[in-house]
Amino acid sequence: MTTTFKFDILNFAATLRDKAKLTLAVAATVIVAACGSSTNDIVGEYSVQGKNGQEPILRVEKSDGNYAVQEFHNGNWRVIQGPVKELTKEQAQALFGRAVTEPVNGISTKDFALVHVPASWSNKDFPTKTGYLLVSMLGPVELHKVK
Repeated sequence: MTTTFKFDILNFAATLRDKAKLTLAVAATVIVAACGSSTNDIVGEYSVQGKNGQEPILRVEKSDGNYAVQEFHNGNWRVIQGPVKELTKEQAQALFGRAVTEPVNGISTKDFALVHVPASWSNKDFPTKTGYLLVSMLGPVELHKVK
C-alpha cells in the first residue's frame, strides 16, 4: 500500500504569514497597553511644597470624559474657567524643548499644563522626584499627588 501526500508549499507559507501577522498585532497591542500611561492617573488632588509644608494647589476631576480643574485660593477651591484638554505629545515636546521618548501624559489649560512623567525624571536642569509637574510661563514646579 502506498500513501501519497501532496504538500502545498505556497499555501503553507501564506498560512504562516497570516499567523505571524496576528502574533505581531497581539504583541504590539500588549506592548502599547503596558507602556502607555493613562490620563486617568492625572485625576486627583495636588500640593506644592511651601514654607510651612505641603500646601494644596490643584484638584482635577473627570466626568463624562471631560476634565474640570480647581485651584486652591485663599482657603477655598475655585473652578478654573476655560477648556481643559488632554496633553498631546507635540505639546509635551514644546514644553520640554526636546523630543519626548518616555511615557508622558497630562492635561492643559490656557494658562498651564499638569504633566505626569516617570518618577525621578529630569529635563535639562529640572529634576522631579514625584513625576508630577505644573508647567506655566513661569517654568516648572514639582507637585505632590495627595489623593
